[in-house]
Amino acid sequence: LYDPVVVDTLAHLQSGDLLRQRVETDGRMVIIADSDEGVRTDLNDALNKCGLVVHTVTKLDGVIDSVLAGEADTVVVGLAYGLQDLVNLAGFIRARPESAAVPIVVVGEPTDPQTKDRLLNIGVNAFVEAPLNPDDAADKIRGLYIDRAENGGPGHTGAGRKAGDRRG
Repeated sequence: LYDPVVVDTLAHLQSGDLLRQRVETDGRMVIIADSDEGVRTDLNDALNKCGLVVHTVTKLDGVIDSVLAGEADTVVVGLAYGLQDLVNLAGFIRARPESAAVPIVVVGEPTDPQTKDRLLNIGVNAFVEAPLNPDDAADKIRGLYIDRAENGGPGHTGAGRKAGDRRG
């Protein structure tokens, strides 16, 4: 019991840091979809430095698969996919109760105010500038990610009894 490793481990467990870290990251993932490999790599590296779990895809189908699987806690998507595809993706994410509150961030800002308004109205939460400053983009994405985590966004789908279920 007096082994320093055991004492440190018990102190770490009792402080709640381990539980907080697990709750923050358990099953939570940022999905990045951009046709530019450099953007995907830069954002991946910057978000990993922030301690976030990141998955990158090249096609929007990968985003849809992640949303359907309940893995997407924040979606980052490139403007290069085109307005209609972004509108369809945001509409799909917002239409599902399980993903309606998932933050959507678009890499690149539309030059046309009507396009930007349309994306904001369909459910895009934020835009990050292009050319990309990975650290600034990561800060904005991390802020949305943390806001979702702190305001009740589910981390992962859990199986088990409902609260109050006394079957044994």
